[in-house]
Amino acid sequence: MISISTEQLKDEIEQVPREHNASRKTKKRCAQPVDSAPHSAFQIDRKGNITCVKTSETKTDEKANSSADKVRVLLMDDDEMIRETAGQMLDDMGYEVGLARAGSEAIKLYEDAMQAGNPFDAVILDLTVPGGLGGKETIIALIETDPAVKAIQSSGSYNNPVFRNFREYGFSALLPKPYKMEDLRETLQKVLLRGSG
Repeated sequence: MISISTEQLKDEIEQVPREHNASRKTKKRCAQPVDSAPHSAFQIDRKGNITCVKTSETKTDEKANSSADKVRVLLMDDDEMIRETAGQMLDDMGYEVGLARAGSEAIKLYEDAMQAGNPFDAVILDLTVPGGLGGKETIIALIETDPAVKAIQSSGSYNNPVFRNFREYGFSALLPKPYKMEDLRETLQKVLLRGSG
């Protein structure tokens, strides 16, 4: 991550494309006049996305502020390679990521986050998990915990009835496997901004 002073980006921040904003909160912060935030700074990630962050007197405070401002996404997939790769994609896009191997773990993470007052903004659930709770069973439990849950079904089981009729099972959107980073980005943006894909 490259840090750049407010002076260097004062004239460029308004030109940031909307899709480069990882969250509504980030977009809102960057829209504020530079002069109104004496402790503000800008960062550019490896893909050239510009984000506005609030600096503080200590590294501890800086880390806390950054974590509190991020949109939180919970990803559940039994395939370790997919889980780690997609998790890294989400991290690169600026999301705070929670990872789970099966539905039971995802349910616990989701419930714990809600009780802590720091809920996940969206969840991505693998439809089929051999030997564990898959997306179909997991979404039922999540809806009981949070009727407003924003869940994305991720699967390559194109002939599965749940895949074809994902909305009937409580999912907000569908993310067919295999998917690219841009597919992941667009699906999440639709769900987070409009509530459905």
